[in-house]
Amino acid sequence: MIDSTGHASGDAGAQLTALGINVPSTFTYDAAVQNVLPQSVLGNVSWQTDHHWLFAVQADWTNWGNSFVSLPVTLTNGTNATINSVVGSTTLVDSVPLHWKDQYGVHVGAERTLTENTVLRFGYAHANDPVPSSTLTPLTAAIMSNQLTTGFGYNPGRSRWEVAYSFHPTATQHVGVSSLLSGEYDNSSVHVGTQSLTVGYSYRF
Repeated sequence: MIDSTGHASGDAGAQLTALGINVPSTFTYDAAVQNVLPQSVLGNVSWQTDHHWLFAVQADWTNWGNSFVSLPVTLTNGTNATINSVVGSTTLVDSVPLHWKDQYGVHVGAERTLTENTVLRFGYAHANDPVPSSTLTPLTAAIMSNQLTTGFGYNPGRSRWEVAYSFHPTATQHVGVSSLLSGEYDNSSVHVGTQSLTVGYSYRF
């Protein structure tokens, strides 16, 4: 479980105007969000076919279905007196619906030894999208299903250099009717894709 804290601020001018209330409309709260981490199970196997090639396969399951049902959000110490009087408290407790599905993934990889001190690596991973379109937002768009990776390792003496490149092809998901109450995500689409390059160095004393 991860407990996150921070501050939330905004302007409720449109809502107060709709109620016929002409008062200061900005507000701030102390915010707390609780994330429940899922259970996960994985299994892998690897085999060395000869002095140059190593192959590996991994399968995993992540139990998002039980942990990411909703996201509890607690707002305390509200600073806007009018909003506090309307809701009857300086505290607001809300729950953002998530309803994620369990995720299943498979990873395959290979490592080729080029010389005594250098290796080349390749990998591919696929997993189902756990995020339902009804609760999808740009902030919860963990919708990428495929990943391609490659890497290079160089180990001269006690030093160890690692370079890796990862590519997630762009994934697209459409929201028809959102389950979120405000409805601002109705008839929207989210496109997500990433690329990353990492370089690491370590030294063994």
